[in-house]
Amino acid sequence: MRTTKVRSAMAELIEQARRASSVVAVESQVELCELVKYCNAIGQRMRTTTFGALDERDALRVDLSGLNRWVEKHDDDMDLRVECGVTRESLFEKLPETGLFFPMPNRQNLSIGDVVNANIPNPGSAKYNSPRTNVLGLTVVSATGELFRTGTRARKSSAGYDLTRLYLGSMGRLGIVTEVCVRLYSYPSSIQHQRYLFKSAEDAVELSSHVISSGLRPAQTCLATQLGNDDLPWVLDLEFHGPNSEEEASIAHELAEKGQSVKGQIRPIDDGALTYASVPMAVIADILTKLRIFDPSASISVEVAEGFISAQLRSLEVRSEFENIVAESGGVCFHRERSLQDTFGETNGELMEMLKKQMDPNGLLNT
Repeated sequence: MRTTKVRSAMAELIEQARRASSVVAVESQVELCELVKYCNAIGQRMRTTTFGALDERDALRVDLSGLNRWVEKHDDDMDLRVECGVTRESLFEKLPETGLFFPMPNRQNLSIGDVVNANIPNPGSAKYNSPRTNVLGLTVVSATGELFRTGTRARKSSAGYDLTRLYLGSMGRLGIVTEVCVRLYSYPSSIQHQRYLFKSAEDAVELSSHVISSGLRPAQTCLATQLGNDDLPWVLDLEFHGPNSEEEASIAHELAEKGQSVKGQIRPIDDGALTYASVPMAVIADILTKLRIFDPSASISVEVAEGFISAQLRSLEVRSEFENIVAESGGVCFHRERSLQDTFGETNGELMEMLKKQMDPNGLLNT
């Protein structure tokens, strides 16, 4: 009887959301499981992330921000399990009280679920590793509505297949991540921040490359456009953490021959409607130069150490051109219009499509 009532309520909720082009918000993992099962029963497509297909006319948009609870924290083992809607701001507000922190990308309103879905690197991957190392386990709702866990709190495990890494960067197409277990780091005893202005992206990327290749481990290598300053349009933020931070910052300053040192604070990026791309470090400068030609007003941010580009572009035409530039340079766009075969080759593309079909047989998640 309860199931009938729940499904009846869901049918009404979905119909209202369709008419108003609105969003269905869920407050618990149980609610989400019921919603996914019902959507499977009626063949209703769902979009649960900010990433995925452009055509969402018949997709039900699901808001997971209500899943924002802290599940468990172990200070001695330096790990934390939270729900997917927990944001960067929440982590930065509560964790320092315990002398611990989790390195998150410098973006406003970014949730830890977003980090997992897009495998977004943190700005200090040279020092604090990438999500593939920092994410220990997940709780996932499958495409058919079952809830299960991957991974353990143990730092290393060789038992079975590594399902956790399978969901990292999958854009929510294989399942809906509802909880994330991450490793924490000790809050740095000292922080040194440097900011340099450059005439060209090439000079800024060159400094970042020299800093990393010299053996330094920066906690920040963020390159961004400085709109309105035609003389010095590129700003590079470097940050060093720990007891040797002052010495490392001094070495970096000696390497910064072409940059103009200025004071300034790192501000979180407003993600708005961004296009993400991941590219080899060696081609970053060339891609940025070409992109500025197509769209001089583009707001761009790059995690140089990871080759991760975030770009706020003015039109779909510019975005399409950006995707072509990235593909030709050996990278990949997250909001890609290309098919998997075009992006990764026929064999890899077919394998990914087979995996998608097996894990989401009805093709309902972010397709």
